[in-house]
Amino acid sequence: MQRCIQKHQLLVTCLLALVLPFMPGELAEAEGVAGLADLTPPLITIMSPLPDSVSADQRPRIIVEISHDASKIERKAVVLSLNGIEITADADFENLDDDLDLAKSWKISYRPLKDLAPGDYVLQVDARDLGGNGARQQLRFTITGEELRSDLDLGITNTLSYDLAPLSKMRNSTSVSAGLGVAEQRFSLQLRTNLTDYPGTRLEPIFGRYYLSLDQYALTWQNRRFTLKHGKINVPFRSGLIQFGLGFEGTHLTTAKWNFFRGRSGSSFGLGMSVVDSLGAAYEHSGEKGDTQVYVLLVDSAKTKVLGIRNERASAAGTLRSEVAYGLGPANGGTFMLQGGTMLAGIILSGDFLVVQGSFPLAGLSPLSSSREGAYRFTVSGTKLLPEDRKLSLSFAQGATNLNRSATVTPKSQSLSLGFSSQWGPECTWQVTYQG
Repeated sequence: MQRCIQKHQLLVTCLLALVLPFMPGELAEAEGVAGLADLTPPLITIMSPLPDSVSADQRPRIIVEISHDASKIERKAVVLSLNGIEITADADFENLDDDLDLAKSWKISYRPLKDLAPGDYVLQVDARDLGGNGARQQLRFTITGEELRSDLDLGITNTLSYDLAPLSKMRNSTSVSAGLGVAEQRFSLQLRTNLTDYPGTRLEPIFGRYYLSLDQYALTWQNRRFTLKHGKINVPFRSGLIQFGLGFEGTHLTTAKWNFFRGRSGSSFGLGMSVVDSLGAAYEHSGEKGDTQVYVLLVDSAKTKVLGIRNERASAAGTLRSEVAYGLGPANGGTFMLQGGTMLAGIILSGDFLVVQGSFPLAGLSPLSSSREGAYRFTVSGTKLLPEDRKLSLSFAQGATNLNRSATVTPKSQSLSLGFSSQWGPECTWQVTYQG
């Protein structure tokens, strides 16, 4: 599929990097040359479905685009979840680069193998670039379809692969999906296992020389009042400050306004520990003026407590999103985010500001790559749509770490990017980008 795309699309990139790190006096007192700190996260755009859309299609097409101007993104660093169930393994990945697993731009598509039950769904996309900067995007949509009815369905998918070089190894992946609907109650089981003769997460083989691992499992009970899940799931936690929920194993309960979860988290976004106990709750209120969410996180047997408030507003003038989180207890630092977007004189403008104190207890879960000593990031961008499918874009980013002055130098970076793209024929797009 990738080769076909390369035949029909042409990418011309002119890249000039002129990075001027500097040390302002108010951030560092020691002498020395500041290092480069890449604080720009990947850009995640959910093309389909539309936000808060309602559809009767029980197998909706999901299309996501992920890009980064300065850094590449590994395929394994992208995670897609639907109502907490990871669907990355069943999604199709496309890119314009030569490397199959590393690219500056990804296009991801997914369609369920069977009909989804009617109800509300949360699509969550997580991505992290090579610099460690993370991004998360969420979208909610509703499926009407047919009413829940009594039925039983079972699906099994098996994939067997064998490599001869550079090492001889076998791998067999099995995915099982089962569902039972009784009197407006829906019960489902999803699991994915791997059997291989190549050493994996276990130190000793299970069957002879073969290793068996249970990569994912989830038990779900769904009705009109709540949805209850248990297993290895990705909690759809709505936050732009705390990237929590990946690698979660436990119980998750959701209602129209409440979200509860309890279990153990081994998130790759890192608390500095492999596995921690997690307990949390979130309440959401939707009104004419916007949506507000209040959440509480108790981590590591309640030794770490965090309280957060998130608010989103949309009007004819544009959108505005703000969020603040603060540690309760001995570690009482905080973090703050402000994002907005509008259209002015035909130019689509957007900007965001994020700052995290080094004393914030969950600094390791910040979307900023280096935030344990405190960090901030400021970005602003504008896009002008021109006739004949042409587009002109301009963006500026600035960030710094070491806000608590624990190091002798303060890494700081700022970048300017200018791009122009145009449609060249029915299936060909070319792009020129300058970055300095």
